[in-house]
Amino acid sequence: TDPAELAKAREIGRQRFAQLTDLTARLYPSLIGTGLLGQAVVILLLVRVTGRKLVTVPSPRRLPPFAQWRLPFYVVWALAVGIGLMITRKAPLADAGLNLSVLAAALLSVQGLSVQYHLSRRFLPPAGLVIYWTLMGLAFVPLVVTSVLLGLADQWRDLRRLDSGANDAGSQ
Repeated sequence: TDPAELAKAREIGRQRFAQLTDLTARLYPSLIGTGLLGQAVVILLLVRVTGRKLVTVPSPRRLPPFAQWRLPFYVVWALAVGIGLMITRKAPLADAGLNLSVLAAALLSVQGLSVQYHLSRRFLPPAGLVIYWTLMGLAFVPLVVTSVLLGLADQWRDLRRLDSGANDAGSQ
C-alpha cells in the first residue's frame, strides 16, 4: 500500500466517524425517550403479571388483544410536525424535528406490527406464520419500515375495520 493512499483512507475513516458521532449526538434524546418508553412498558407488564399472581381478583381494566391496538391520531401529527421541523434545516429545530420524528415513527411501528399481526393471522396457516415472523425477524429493517408505513395507513384507512366493528371474532 502506498502511504499517500493509506493517509487518504484514514482521513475518510475519520470523516465518517465524525459524521456518525454527530448523528448519534443529534439522535440521543429520541434514543433515550424510546428506551424510557420501552422500560415503562416492561415495568407495567411486570407489575400487571405480579399483581395477577398475588391477587386472585381479576383486574377490572384489560388491554385489548394485540391485533386491535391503535394509537391516537395525534401521533401522525407529531410525525408531520417533526418532518416539518427537519425541513427547516436550522440546527436546533431540525434536531428537535429529527427526534420527534423518530419517536413518532417508533410509536407508529407498534401499531403497524399490530396490523401485520392481524393480517398474518387472518391469511396465513400456522406454519406460514412461523415462516413469516422468522423471516421478518431476520430482516429487521424492512419490518420496522413496513410497520411504520402500515401504522400510518391504518390511521387513515382503518385497515382492520376497528371503527366499523366489522372484524370477526375468529380473527381476534
